[in-house]
Amino acid sequence: MAHSRSIIFFLAGALFLCASAAFSQEGLENYPGREVDRPLLLVPGIYELTMVASYIDTREVYNLDGRLESSDDTCRLLDLRFDLGYGITPRLQAGMSLPYLSGETGEAEGAGIGDVSANIYYGLIPEPSAFSAALYLRLSYPSGNHNLEFEWNDEGEKVQTRFITGDPYYDLFPGLALKWQMKDWALEGSLEYVYTYPGEVQVKRGFKKESKDVDPGNGLNAYMSGIYQIKDKLALFLDLRYISRLESEIEDKDDPDDQTMSLSLGPRVLYHISPDNDLYLGTQYVLDGINTKAGLPLYMGIRARF
Repeated sequence: MAHSRSIIFFLAGALFLCASAAFSQEGLENYPGREVDRPLLLVPGIYELTMVASYIDTREVYNLDGRLESSDDTCRLLDLRFDLGYGITPRLQAGMSLPYLSGETGEAEGAGIGDVSANIYYGLIPEPSAFSAALYLRLSYPSGNHNLEFEWNDEGEKVQTRFITGDPYYDLFPGLALKWQMKDWALEGSLEYVYTYPGEVQVKRGFKKESKDVDPGNGLNAYMSGIYQIKDKLALFLDLRYISRLESEIEDKDDPDDQTMSLSLGPRVLYHISPDNDLYLGTQYVLDGINTKAGLPLYMGIRARF
């Protein structure tokens, strides 16, 4: 039921953005229509709204030793994300992000808002330029569910029974974004450090509930994409992503079970519905990982500028 409501919500928003394309055929003034020609940061005075839905259903996982294996538990996740950006000056851009997660991992099942975040970008190189770079900082607010619940199964094993959608406190993501543009080609990417602040969670084991101090593990995220513009309305992407998080500490004790790493590669196709509206579809194949799901997630995004 949670999956159905989430999909209906996303499709309603997607329909709204597609309908807006009918009223924006001429495009925004001085903003390139082709993906490879677009600047790294938004032009001043322009808003950009992006809605992305990704879905995966798999039993294939990489264990803590980095070996691919089949799990007895189903891992199912629907991730809806709403991003809004605004160009303030030629070198300054601000934005915010709202995620919504619905899924099932073993005995844990649920749905809810994730950690909302705000971001600010500062351009290092004046645009237009063939090479662009920007420093950015994201700050997330702990609006998601971060409390833990455990029960013991028939084999006496402790299993998590509550679906987690966020961290217990604020997180900082300082990073660097880059874009190199050629005639029909472009390379873009980003590198960011994940700094997590300690917080407090409610831990429930059976009927017993207690507060625990938690220090989530820091991490590193990297992304690179090659873009080829086939025609004015069609662009192909090849995305490479790296995501890692160190183990967290609960009451000064390491919890190696939540250390993760994922290296994935996948194609993406972007279609320009109109000069100011884009639709894209893609997938990602996990090349290597630690304590992470494998499989082929599918995702769809819709982007509108106004």
